[in-house]
Amino acid sequence: MPRSIPALATLPLLLAACGAQEPPAVAEAPTPAPVVQMGEPTTVAHPVDLSEPVAEMALAESANPPLLLGRFTSDSGQVAVYESEGVLGFDLLVVNSQGHTGEASGALKAEEGVWRYAAPAIECRLDFHFSEAALELVQVGECAMGLGVNGSGSYYPQLPPPLLGSPGDTLGSLFYGADEATYRAYCVAGMEELSGKLLCNARLATGEDTAEWMQLFAGDYAGPDGELPPLAVARTFTLVETR
Repeated sequence: MPRSIPALATLPLLLAACGAQEPPAVAEAPTPAPVVQMGEPTTVAHPVDLSEPVAEMALAESANPPLLLGRFTSDSGQVAVYESEGVLGFDLLVVNSQGHTGEASGALKAEEGVWRYAAPAIECRLDFHFSEAALELVQVGECAMGLGVNGSGSYYPQLPPPLLGSPGDTLGSLFYGADEATYRAYCVAGMEELSGKLLCNARLATGEDTAEWMQLFAGDYAGPDGELPPLAVARTFTLVETR
């Protein structure tokens, strides 16, 4: 199968500071708690602290698959939060009780002590408050959503379905290592903070492929950034997490 990027619903889901200045202090600004820890096997290998947003970010093209920081669900919606090359982004899908839907996606920036998406042209503001238990989302404005659709509410961590492979398994013991073609179709080389690692599209325990979850493999390889190691080397890599 062709390579794909993990997605929430049908949208792709990677936090590194871009060197922007801290946002100005605001009296009684909300102070989110640390980022949600997804737990095994979804814990991010290099935990990202979203509790104090200090980096302003802008959309950027990325040749490396985004790093999924968390998937969250509520009774009426789904949110994916990801980072890619210093861009903190999100995908939101909401369905109300009448079946009307609304979607939003874009980059988040630090503002007034929260992670915020703002689109004045469509009268939209979305504030993301992260805690250890949930993501609290506050929508201000209609945000070009469907009739009566509002994304505000509590979203809770979503765990992956049963997948092939467990932490500690080698890539060679799983289907990724079957042959060169399979390896290159399912896996891509990590870059920057993921340099020397592999991200591979996961497969459900039922044997079906899924583009919504990826498995991260780590091993001993010092080749060029973004270059897949030889299959013989990759087969020795071990699974460290699912995201």
